Amino acid sequence: MRVGIDIGGTFTDGVAMDEQGRVWTAKVPSTPQPEDGFFAALAALGASQPEFVAHGTTVATNALLQGQAARTALVTNRGFRDILEIGFQSRPDLYDIRVHRAPPLVPRELCFEIAGRLGPDGSEEEPLDAAELEALAERLAALDLQAVAICLLHAYRNDAHEQAVAAVLARRVPAVIVASADVCREFREYPRASTAVINAAVSPVVGRYLDRVGDVYVMQSNGGMVAAAAARRRPAFMVESGPAAAVMAAAHRSRLLGIPRAVALDIGGTTAKVALVIDGEAAEAPELEVGGVHGAPSRLGRAGGYPLRTPCVDLVEIGAGGGSIAWLDSGGALRVGPRSAGAVPGPACYPGGGEQPTLTDANLVLGRLDPDRFLGGRMRLREDAARAAFARLGGSGPVAMAAGAVAVAVDAMAGAQRLTTVDKGYDPREFSLVVLGGAGPLHACAIAADAGIGRVVIPPRPGLGSAQGLLVTDLKLESVLSWPARLSAAPLGDIEGRIAGLEADLRRELAAQGIGDPARIETQRLSDLRYLGQSFELAVPWAAGEGAPALAERFHALHERRYGFSVPEEPVELVGARVLAFGRVARTPPAPVAPGSGHPKPAGTRAVVIEAAGGGTQTVPAYVRGALGAGDRVAGPALIHEDDATTYLPPEWTATVGERGDLIAERG
Repeated sequence: MRVGIDIGGTFTDGVAMDEQGRVWTAKVPSTPQPEDGFFAALAALGASQPEFVAHGTTVATNALLQGQAARTALVTNRGFRDILEIGFQSRPDLYDIRVHRAPPLVPRELCFEIAGRLGPDGSEEEPLDAAELEALAERLAALDLQAVAICLLHAYRNDAHEQAVAAVLARRVPAVIVASADVCREFREYPRASTAVINAAVSPVVGRYLDRVGDVYVMQSNGGMVAAAAARRRPAFMVESGPAAAVMAAAHRSRLLGIPRAVALDIGGTTAKVALVIDGEAAEAPELEVGGVHGAPSRLGRAGGYPLRTPCVDLVEIGAGGGSIAWLDSGGALRVGPRSAGAVPGPACYPGGGEQPTLTDANLVLGRLDPDRFLGGRMRLREDAARAAFARLGGSGPVAMAAGAVAVAVDAMAGAQRLTTVDKGYDPREFSLVVLGGAGPLHACAIAADAGIGRVVIPPRPGLGSAQGLLVTDLKLESVLSWPARLSAAPLGDIEGRIAGLEADLRRELAAQGIGDPARIETQRLSDLRYLGQSFELAVPWAAGEGAPALAERFHALHERRYGFSVPEEPVELVGARVLAFGRVARTPPAPVAPGSGHPKPAGTRAVVIEAAGGGTQTVPAYVRGALGAGDRVAGPALIHEDDATTYLPPEWTATVGERGDLIAERG
């Protein structure tokens, strides 16, 4: 038995699968103590002693966003005490004179300087002062700290000074000690310091949580798994754990269906997440931001949060989910999110729910949710409470306000699609929208139409997408070697020798994490290249023994494909090299579904508000997804119910059931 459990803002989802491909599912309310939801899902699955448990969690993220991070200090070089305050020069909104960034995780009074310095090549320019270190350790020990981050100049080339400081502090200070080179061995001082601080600040919280849930594999932000022991050492890599799992599920489905270009859309209880999937692989970014005052970086700047320099699935995330609260701003305009009703109290329509209207309440008022079928009938929704919540909002009545809330949310989600396609130079008409999350199928067709996407794919059990993604994700480790140099003059032979050593280390680590068969371990080498003078680099595949001319040629081609131009006559700079190691997990292919008649009979009907303005109501057929067979076609407007999600097909959309149970909806 293999189990995947994902903790979301509203529900905790579980999926169990045995060697024959049989599947069990569970969806339980998330709890203020997330481990309670974890064990409730495990119990609901009946999996008392599973062989493999994969877990996606928001514990690290919540620690940062909810002020639960550990009391942390920073130790850095003399003259760099204000590195966290200064940060980047870019701002979330270039022309907003009142814009602000999230306050530093470490206040200035807990930032400490020491003598000693290394040069850019890693050579020692000034030694550490042993007496000063002992005095600093004594001072830190008296401050009731839970964690200390160490970030010294050029530790990415030589971490001897950082390790020496860490050794002294570990003896004297009763706190978690994190050296930047152990979590981010890359140049760029501020992102490296920020990454070390984030890792230190969430370590105690994540460590306690993993102690409670036990021996599990944890999803990382980069779309790969690690064992719990490794996750304890680098908990900052778990920040986008749950969203990454959903993207992995969409990537797996794209490979199964042979979809070359897809946009993964995951709409849960609190947020909507969007990512690109090209040729079955999720797009990656070299870093992310946590706790920004804006939902996503703008074209002109960053989101104003904490930079985390770790490879991650390239996500756009906005505060629009099933539990997102509808409200009126100071100008009377209708807004949805980013505040959420969460699991407690939950949407107004839930038993014991809150009083504020949410997107789930809106869909219930519009007839697109059946109050008797929610969660397979295990939770009966209160339509009167949902209407009352929208009535309190004012405006032109509950139905019109509910329709407006859905339209506002759809527009925001379609905007997120454009950030991942049009803003990156892709034509959305070439993509399919692969939809996951409990609220995803309700809005998928409207979002696709708004974003210019003509094909929607809804896999089986979409509301359990992240939990399913956990069962099809490989273990993944990465090591980085920073080595800035002109590519033409770089000692590639020496660098390759160092990379080979890193590969061997990663293979041993994967073996220690449970990948016993060496044939299941694969490695990949990448070189980080850029034109001289550029600020950011591209990761270019690097075959063993390949020289500078071949690497430069591949870089020019990749730059042309990514940005629409290349400059072959310009010198290319090597920033560093990295090696990825994958521990491949077994994947049981989904069984084909039985063929249908082509024209299934509905299980009933329901009155649904069709027009966006909330005026037109129409009686539409309602189908049970489990009763549909391969080849069955459903024309909109229609509803398709299943235990974990409801699909709404607007007029002009037709859905066909694929051989493996996917709903493939097309417009026109």
